[in-house]
Amino acid sequence: MIQNILNLIQKLEERADNYSLIYPKHPPLASNGRWLYGVWIIGNARGHPKELYGAYPGGYLKRIHAIFPDAITVLHLFSGTVEKGLWPSETKFDISGKYNPDIIGDARKIDSYFEEEEFELIVADPPYEKPDFEKYGVEPFSKHHVLKRLHKIVQDNGYVVWLDTRMPMYSKKEWLLVGTIGIIVSTNTRFRLCSIFQKVSNK
Repeated sequence: MIQNILNLIQKLEERADNYSLIYPKHPPLASNGRWLYGVWIIGNARGHPKELYGAYPGGYLKRIHAIFPDAITVLHLFSGTVEKGLWPSETKFDISGKYNPDIIGDARKIDSYFEEEEFELIVADPPYEKPDFEKYGVEPFSKHHVLKRLHKIVQDNGYVVWLDTRMPMYSKKEWLLVGTIGIIVSTNTRFRLCSIFQKVSNK
């Protein structure tokens, strides 16, 4: 157990260092050994259709890649207009086929579409609040429930990076919160929070 904690501390520090190396002109991503933390001020995403006003800010995924450059199998959950090409193996999952996801499906049953422990990293950008669900024409769902389902398809010591306007409820028996990054796009816009969870193995 102690060795696992030491390995986690070392790995988080390496991830913070790698981010700061790639983005030397930006405020560094900090690590105190227990988690990553910071605030990113990044501009609006460009080229996205207007109905996806909640799409990733410009450069957001590249910054996530700088933290997790070693990931191989990556799932883009609620993928929308995400473009692949940062990681060796990427799968796009969305409820709508409008933007050509690899798999069309219901996130509430996400573990029924994939094998157990199939992904090292899951990057999620769900509808944030009731107006967002209405905008996208989907029914609100329990984010806590989706996180629970994700636990089954993430590899041991794998990660979920969840972008939202609030931190989703989660079980400490299933997830260890290892990072919080505030996302500011520009003035007079919603503040978003990137929550980083690492899987707690039940084995």
